[in-house]
Amino acid sequence: EDGVVVINDSTGLKVTFNQWGNWWWRRGIGASSYRDSAFIFHNEGHDYRLEWRERPGQARILYQDGVAWKSIPAMR
Repeated sequence: EDGVVVINDSTGLKVTFNQWGNWWWRRGIGASSYRDSAFIFHNEGHDYRLEWRERPGQARILYQDGVAWKSIPAMR
């Protein structure tokens, strides 16, 4: 089934596709690793790691898993 598995740990998130053949996109092209003021995005191919520079406090992360929307706390 289409979707992702999201693992939340003390440094950030690890997101893995359930299926092969998908791409991570950024600005209309395949995403490579990058950083900004809030996080570091590590493209690892079939999955990616999102490392927080500063923990986002009480924020929640919304993501789509197949046809369902899911939510997890940003901090763990």
